[in-house]
Amino acid sequence: MLESNLAGLAELYEIATEDELAELDLEKEDIKKTISELYKEALFNGDLDENPAIITIKPGAGGTESSDWAGMLYRMYVRFAERKGFKV
Repeated sequence: MLESNLAGLAELYEIATEDELAELDLEKEDIKKTISELYKEALFNGDLDENPAIITIKPGAGGTESSDWAGMLYRMYVRFAERKGFKV
């Protein structure tokens, strides 16, 4: 199904007018979204993938800089998880 959509889309790009190109761009975005969802399903299809993850970040030796770096990593991971829709 996806392959036929891509093949048809490629053919239409060659002969499309300016207005049709805008519509094809929307179709292309829909296909990208579908591919992204399929990729995520392929990655998270194991028995344990529904289980929660625990991430521990500990500053090592290095004093204030080490603590600052651990804090930056923490914020980075929290923001990433929130953007991806994970519960933090």
